[in-house]
Amino acid sequence: MRVAVVCTVSDGGMVHFAQSCFRAIAELGKDAMVIFPQRAAVDLKPLEAVGRVCVYDDRRGISNGFTAARSIASHLEAFSPDSIWFTDETITSAAARAACDDPVIFIHDVRPHLVKMSVKSRLRFLCLLMDRRRAIARASRVVVMSNTARDDLLTQYGDRFYDRVSVLRLGATAPNCSALVPPELDEAFDGGFFLFFGAIEKYKNVEGLVRAFSSLLTERPFARLIIAGRGAIEEKTLRIIKQHHRSIVLLNRYISDGELAYLMMGARATLLPYLEATQSGVLPISYSFGKPVVTSDAPGLSEFVVDGVTGFVVKDEVGLAAAMDKLLDDDLVRRMGEAGRAYAKHELDFTGNVAKIISDINGES
Repeated sequence: MRVAVVCTVSDGGMVHFAQSCFRAIAELGKDAMVIFPQRAAVDLKPLEAVGRVCVYDDRRGISNGFTAARSIASHLEAFSPDSIWFTDETITSAAARAACDDPVIFIHDVRPHLVKMSVKSRLRFLCLLMDRRRAIARASRVVVMSNTARDDLLTQYGDRFYDRVSVLRLGATAPNCSALVPPELDEAFDGGFFLFFGAIEKYKNVEGLVRAFSSLLTERPFARLIIAGRGAIEEKTLRIIKQHHRSIVLLNRYISDGELAYLMMGARATLLPYLEATQSGVLPISYSFGKPVVTSDAPGLSEFVVDGVTGFVVKDEVGLAAAMDKLLDDDLVRRMGEAGRAYAKHELDFTGNVAKIISDINGES
């Protein structure tokens, strides 16, 4: 079986996800190809030992988006795959998959998140939503990342697609690399801090996290928090962060893979206080580093947490502060971290879960 993986995003979690799919397909003995944008933040050399690696010109602009789609199509034609996996939803991927018969499409977020959008971004988003319905109708398989996302998809687009929807439970998709200390950190943050990692958007509730952590500091002044990721933060939240500058460090920028490795190794636990979600790649990465997780009770997160065993599921800021307070106990952190590793090994084995997707595609399930 020949499988092509198409990624049209140049950095972040989507690039890691495409790499992981490509490696897993090859590990399963399939003939694999991956296509990346030319500017993608990825080291291609190690991937070339796994299978065929191709790049396309990804200069910006609507007209070039269709040029990119033609380039992708030419790579696919040369490889002649049995299955084509479009791992993201962009204008470029929409144009490329329109020329493909029976593509496999991956939908990471079924419903739109609470984010601020420019008029241009809103127009692009609406175009993609309109295209999604057509793409689902044409796809041989639609892949989502949680049971919650599957239920949302079927509610929104109709039960008639039930037999073509698969769930790929996310494994850790961050690549192995050497740890790199973020230059903003000093000796006070050598380890034992709580960590929020990821793009900072309204639905991820950084504001609520900062309020909960500042309340914890009244009883636990030695606690530490790192917020790492780019994105806009409300001014009143920035004031609280500045007020507690000895206890909270904000790395409001793109975080490299090496820096992420350092932060995960030094973290006491990771925090996902999201207002809503259908999945998160941060959660399995945390488990892979042996870190407990604290999540909101959003179904797309809580279905991956054994409450009180691999972490805590909380309902509000009071619960979030209480969970952090409990996780100042080193022994509890160790036990939960070990439980998280075991859970991930059993439930979030990425290669094993990709094998299930391939079985679904081949009608073997």
